[in-house]
Amino acid sequence: MAMKAFHVLTFATALIVVLSVMSSVWAEEEEEENFLPVDERSAEEEEATLEELLADILARLRGNEEEKRGLGKFGRRPLRQCRGNSMCKIFYGSRPKTICSCPRDTECMAPPNSRFKYRCM
Repeated sequence: MAMKAFHVLTFATALIVVLSVMSSVWAEEEEEENFLPVDERSAEEEEATLEELLADILARLRGNEEEKRGLGKFGRRPLRQCRGNSMCKIFYGSRPKTICSCPRDTECMAPPNSRFKYRCM
């Protein structure tokens, strides 16, 4: 019985040594192979590319805002234009509901003295 345990222990030790040696060899091989290609761009080219991306993103955002302006709840149908000094947003309990769309140069805002009377300003 003791001899069998000795053989198992010897085999396990040999297996651990072999695996640790192989893992260190594999790690060295991976370090040699994992060189990433160097991108040869200058700082000016990168800055120009970033400026183009930023301009594209801003143009898309402006386009989305213009599309959404004047749409009703969930964008289903266009809202009518607000007329005169009418309220543009009303409250059902604590939830606001937009009832008409403000002209392009104005926004639906509440004056500082009243929280619930939203008008185009």
